[in-house]
Amino acid sequence: MHKSQPIMGILKSITLIQCAVTMAMVAGCVPGDESIMRPKAHGTSETPVQLNLRWNCDNDQANQICNHNRHFAEFSGYWKTTPLYAEVTSSDEPITYFDSNTGKPLFIAPRGRSMAEFVAESSKHGWPSFRDEEVVWENVRCLPGGETVSVDGTHLGDNIPDASGSRYCIDLLCISGNPTGDEETLVTRYSKVKEEKNDTEDSNGVLTIMARIRGIMAGIVICSIVGLVVVVTHNKYSDKKPNNDGPNFLAVENELS
Repeated sequence: MHKSQPIMGILKSITLIQCAVTMAMVAGCVPGDESIMRPKAHGTSETPVQLNLRWNCDNDQANQICNHNRHFAEFSGYWKTTPLYAEVTSSDEPITYFDSNTGKPLFIAPRGRSMAEFVAESSKHGWPSFRDEEVVWENVRCLPGGETVSVDGTHLGDNIPDASGSRYCIDLLCISGNPTGDEETLVTRYSKVKEEKNDTEDSNGVLTIMARIRGIMAGIVICSIVGLVVVVTHNKYSDKKPNNDGPNFLAVENELS
């Protein structure tokens, strides 16, 4: 066996993994840019978190995680220590989660699955975990690298894709706000849109579809570039004559095993 063959096998495997992860990350997100998280009057937000957050969430911790943080999270399982856990295990009705700073709706769950499935997935990973159709994309964006934020600069969590697609692993501290003003009306409208699957003219639906198309195209471009690198690397190795003076790749592998 030519010594380049095991290397090419590894490169091809890496290519497939990179493409799968890339497609999963970009296909479902509505992308945003770093300007969303620029410094503002209160960290990355114009305002501090609301007083009297839902589910008895701690204001000081919420303020730190939501407004003065880009990389850290509440401790795993925190959401199950709050009254939310009793709420989701005693009812199948979807719950709307609002921005802890602005009161805008961010997630409505469960959507497209049962409450039991939502609870099971969130329990498995340690944080409330949402899927694409449970996101209110009018108010949520994904930044390069997977950070999930609100359009107003609230750090929410991260997109951690799995075999089922994008999974938004979110801090409850940052989605425990109370609705303000017309936000309840917005939730009603958004819910109606989600149920009317044929209403393709809805602005939020169009935004999501266009973002997914852009994401898929970006994924195709990235996969093409990675594939080109593999081909060039393969040709490079193929042009080299085997070195018969030393052990080949398999021999070295056997000696180490």
